[in-house]
Amino acid sequence: MVKSFIFLILISFLSCKGIEVVKLQKSNKVPKDHNFFRKNYNTKYNVKTPTGVDTSSIYKEIYSLGFNGKKYFRTDGYNSFFRFYANGRVNSFTYKDDGEISLNPNKKGYRGVCYVKDNKEIISLVAPISQDQTYGIKNYELKVKGDTLFVTYKQKNSFPHIYIKQKLSKKNLNFNANW
Repeated sequence: MVKSFIFLILISFLSCKGIEVVKLQKSNKVPKDHNFFRKNYNTKYNVKTPTGVDTSSIYKEIYSLGFNGKKYFRTDGYNSFFRFYANGRVNSFTYKDDGEISLNPNKKGYRGVCYVKDNKEIISLVAPISQDQTYGIKNYELKVKGDTLFVTYKQKNSFPHIYIKQKLSKKNLNFNANW
């Protein structure tokens, strides 16, 4: 009985292990294995840029929807953005309202991939998944309507976050998603 209990505890600790990550220049972390997305997504899913997404733009979070369609605007002084690439890759960035926006994925941002699963467009990002900053996969369902994205974290009782398309500056178009 004691051996079984110790075995269960050991298994639970091993299953909580996150993804091995390395730090970028501006504090975000990315998978240590440069081929992480190719191994875990390209071979299993239809990796592609979501239908209707403009890869020469960014999408800025405007608000989230709550019960009864109530809008909740961010009040913490930060803005969140998604940047999509033609190869099915995606970055999520967060900046202060007054900060200069640089979308260099080699310096900042959470890396991810877009794919189709069960006829739904999904975004999977490597990002913190716990209070202790353990990194793992965060999955979102994505719906595109015109210049608007409806992004819902795939967790019970999650509400969509609304993102609006904004054109990218030429300097931010020069970056590639090579993960």
